[in-house]
Amino acid sequence: NLPLRIEGQGIGPWQSSRLYFPPNTTGLLFQPFNYDFNCELENINIENAFINRSLIDSNNSLIVVHSSINMKNVKVLYATGNGIEISSDSGGDSTTNPTFGNAGFSSFTNVRVYESLNGFYIVGSESNAMQFTNCVLQANVRWGILDDGFLGNTYYTCNFQGNSNNS
Repeated sequence: NLPLRIEGQGIGPWQSSRLYFPPNTTGLLFQPFNYDFNCELENINIENAFINRSLIDSNNSLIVVHSSINMKNVKVLYATGNGIEISSDSGGDSTTNPTFGNAGFSSFTNVRVYESLNGFYIVGSESNAMQFTNCVLQANVRWGILDDGFLGNTYYTCNFQGNSNNS
């Protein structure tokens, strides 16, 4: 098992550690199982980070997650695609199923997503039992959270103000 930790400096809107990605690309992709190379990625943590993309049309999500992950104090801005896409399915492997993995039991605390297509886009049979606490999803083009997962997730004290579809 290979743990991965991305940790920045600062808290709230004043994160001094910032990741910027060019338009028309996926910023971060977490693919947990890669049977081609016999590798497994677990224990992913992202804390105190500011993630941004230039305002140019793109359908790509800024962060794509196919594995269990813990995000805390993360701010995502200007993803012209989805801010954070959580898509995971069982069946096959990473060579035959592009969303292969299990994002179940992920947690998102104090995550802010502004001015994206959807703040969170959740889809797939293994994108369940996740917890969202104190998340702020504002001014997104469509939904703050578009949850099309299989079983359901839990949302505590989240703010969905000003999304155009009134999520």
